[in-house]
Amino acid sequence: MSNNRGSTDTNFTNVTFDEIKKKLLERAKTYYPDTYKDFNASSFGALMFDMVAMMSEQLNFYANFVANENFTQTSRQFSSLEKRGKENGIQINNSITSTGMVKFYTAVPADSTLGTIDTSYSHRILKGAVVTTDTGGRFTTTEDVVVDLSADKIVGTTFSNDASRVTYYVYESEAPVVSGEERTISVNVGTYQKFLKVEVKDFTVSEILKVEDLNGNEYYEVDNLSQNVIYLPLSDRASSDNTTPSKLTAFPVPRRFMVEHDQGRTFLVFGFGSENNLKVKSVADPSDIALKQTAKNYVSDNVFDPVKLLSTDKFGVAPQNTTLNITYRSNTTENSNAGVNSINSISSAEIVFEGESDLDSTKVDFIRSSAGVKNLEPINGTLSFSTTQEISQMLKASLGSQGRAVTLQDYVASAYAMPSKFGSVKRAAIVRDVNDLKRNLNMYVVSQDIDGNLQQASTSLKNNLKNWLNSVRMVTDTIDIFDAKIINLGLEIDVVVSQKSNFTTVLSEIREKLFEDLTLTKSEIGQSFSIGEVEKILSSIPSVVRFNSVKVVSKSGTGYSDIRYDISSNVSPDGGLIYIPEDSIWELKNASDITGKVQ
Repeated sequence: MSNNRGSTDTNFTNVTFDEIKKKLLERAKTYYPDTYKDFNASSFGALMFDMVAMMSEQLNFYANFVANENFTQTSRQFSSLEKRGKENGIQINNSITSTGMVKFYTAVPADSTLGTIDTSYSHRILKGAVVTTDTGGRFTTTEDVVVDLSADKIVGTTFSNDASRVTYYVYESEAPVVSGEERTISVNVGTYQKFLKVEVKDFTVSEILKVEDLNGNEYYEVDNLSQNVIYLPLSDRASSDNTTPSKLTAFPVPRRFMVEHDQGRTFLVFGFGSENNLKVKSVADPSDIALKQTAKNYVSDNVFDPVKLLSTDKFGVAPQNTTLNITYRSNTTENSNAGVNSINSISSAEIVFEGESDLDSTKVDFIRSSAGVKNLEPINGTLSFSTTQEISQMLKASLGSQGRAVTLQDYVASAYAMPSKFGSVKRAAIVRDVNDLKRNLNMYVVSQDIDGNLQQASTSLKNNLKNWLNSVRMVTDTIDIFDAKIINLGLEIDVVVSQKSNFTTVLSEIREKLFEDLTLTKSEIGQSFSIGEVEKILSSIPSVVRFNSVKVVSKSGTGYSDIRYDISSNVSPDGGLIYIPEDSIWELKNASDITGKVQ
């Protein structure tokens, strides 16, 4: 009998071990009846059938796995999703900066002659001041603090020993801060190399702050290497207006780099220009770029890009034969968020005075040594991706926005795509205010605390987000940022378990299973709570025979949100859902919030 290996009876849908083994046995019996007759389970032939079936099942698994990893919707590995993001200009970095505001308290001496404030001791706290928490969290100010000597900024006074006169007035000043600590590493660079790639060997990198070579040349970070102009904030020491302490100046950057994140590693990528062909001039006249005069009898569509204002360029100059000193901010999910009043000490701060040499050094030293700090609101923004499903959802939301917001979903995508150095929101949702004459857009956001629980976003984070959205919004759109209301829920269950169950521990096991599955990913703002999902999870637990009831309750008080939600009036007609308002988000905060009885 001939062996028709390409027979039409080949079925490529047989993919499991048992299916493949069964088909192998059938083929052996059909095509090798005289050659192979021992089908005993302990025979050598049976071993070979098992090995081939196992290898075939594994090959099928890996073929499907590789195919699925090529699509955002089905990818389940961080590296695959990171690759999908890079292809669409989206960087995924799981070490993200938290932002917030702190209050500085500094003293200004009273004028002993006039009995008023001695304005000659006016001062400012330079950006870069480091403040800390009791647990070691470090935060750095990002702007100069100009102490406003207005009377309404006085929050305290100190008196002379006999209490007859005021000696110092205590002033309150506000400053934005970012989380993390600054670190510096040195990397040796050899001979000239096109598109040089340098690794920053630290898995906690959240932001590159400064790159400088041995000759003092500074390299600047850009979004892409074709961008050759940045805008620098330059301190305006002549200004006493604390609302505008800096001037924004266009600055050409022939030496530049872009940052790439790859599976937790951070790389700096430079262009292919060399020092030999470096040619720098001031920012070009836009008319020289957008309106090129030629002898052609037609005009092409010449698009003007405001971030490309240098006429001679090779994606930037790459360093060569030098050492790069790279300063970066290090962040981990453990040190990046801070609760209210947890920042309480100044690690370092540079306080400067005008004409310090003419001032009383004792008073100057007292002002510097007595300075204090507090944060009156939480500092948050760190977003740690707990599952690849969250990353997948973020990517799908971001793919269509293309750097501008047209639809409501574009605004949500833009909120998630805000650069990490400005902070990050955990969840965002946007609705149009139908009661507003201008049909204003209301965006609701929520952040998370250091334990991963939902928390209201800080004022600084919301301000950063609004400024970021202003850069992508439609001209006619107006946007307001609000805190999403956090509704803490609890469960009361009544279940019947099998007689073989350990009645001492079975409730705890059920509680842990429910909590783990329901909190695998945070809910979306406005997403209903599904009682049906709870029942589905209960049904999947082997020890549960049946459930008699599942009751959802609202949790409030110490340790919970101050929102007490009326559950009974927000149940769907079929009893399967708890409706959540479009400006709210539900959270099951603790496993102990699941209670009940077993029978």
